[in-house]
Amino acid sequence: DIKEKVPGYKKHKPDSKELVYISLLQEPSQTKEMLSERLGLSRATITRILQKLKTEGKIKRVGANKNGHWEITG
Repeated sequence: DIKEKVPGYKKHKPDSKELVYISLLQEPSQTKEMLSERLGLSRATITRILQKLKTEGKIKRVGANKNGHWEITG
């Protein structure tokens, strides 16, 4: 479970956006479906969070949907 891997999780419970960001740091090749399953969030929520992270300049998608990956930019 990714929540167990987040340092200080019990002291500071990260929000969903932080969990998605941390998950992408660990495995940039994840798809929306993989993130949804791994984090227990709906695909719509994952899509919304990814859009926010892109708008904030923290991530960008490199390559195609099937064989691309997320690049952490901030």
